[in-house]
Amino acid sequence: MNRPRVPVRLLAGESLPGIAEALGNMDGRLLLDGAHRLVTRHGGVITAGRVAADPSRVLADRATWARPAADGSRTYCSPLPDDALTVSGRQAVTVHEADGTVRWEHHHRDRQHAPDASGACTPDPAGHVLLATTAGPLGPDGSYAGGVCRALDPVTGEVLAPFAFGGLAALRGEWTDADVVRITAANVVLQREVRSLTAGRERLTKRLSAARDNARFADRRIAALEAQIAEQLTVPPAWGPSFGSCRAHGA
Repeated sequence: MNRPRVPVRLLAGESLPGIAEALGNMDGRLLLDGAHRLVTRHGGVITAGRVAADPSRVLADRATWARPAADGSRTYCSPLPDDALTVSGRQAVTVHEADGTVRWEHHHRDRQHAPDASGACTPDPAGHVLLATTAGPLGPDGSYAGGVCRALDPVTGEVLAPFAFGGLAALRGEWTDADVVRITAANVVLQREVRSLTAGRERLTKRLSAARDNARFADRRIAALEAQIAEQLTVPPAWGPSFGSCRAHGA
């Protein structure tokens, strides 16, 4: 089979250690804030780079964090809009500042049911909520019921809401923690849109009710003015008979 030859021209090149291994990781390629991010690990350093829109460059910027996971376990990393880095490990979700200091750490139960697994995390499009999957509680018989996706405050680490995913362990072959995070993020965004639309509908309903009240008041006022005008038109002037009588008397 003959295939047409298409000329290829290299537009840009840049050294990014660990990129070959990163492309096989769940967090190696991320879409955040409308831009593609590359997350690499090399020599104990995690690098997050934003792919440039300019075709003459590979990365618009990059940031590095030295060994954010002290225990060396597998992690899932996701940059935040404020240039911090979220690291989801086996026992904790941690946010590291751009200078490497720890902003906060949210501890959770170890993933004993899956020793090689780690959670996943991502900010919502507005950057107001950090969604992170963690290991869920064990049942009374010691069985694993499923994972939990927590909505965390990216500034303080406060748990805003937990979402339980019963039976997630049984779906591990088809659904990953990253899939759950993406689905939950979309669900949170939709819930916010629904709340915004509901609030907008309530405001419009109140304005419509006020407009109807004003219209009814105007109708009553107009009716009262029409009645006054009609009464003035039907009643003869008070000076009519006296004027006529004076004229007759003068004759």
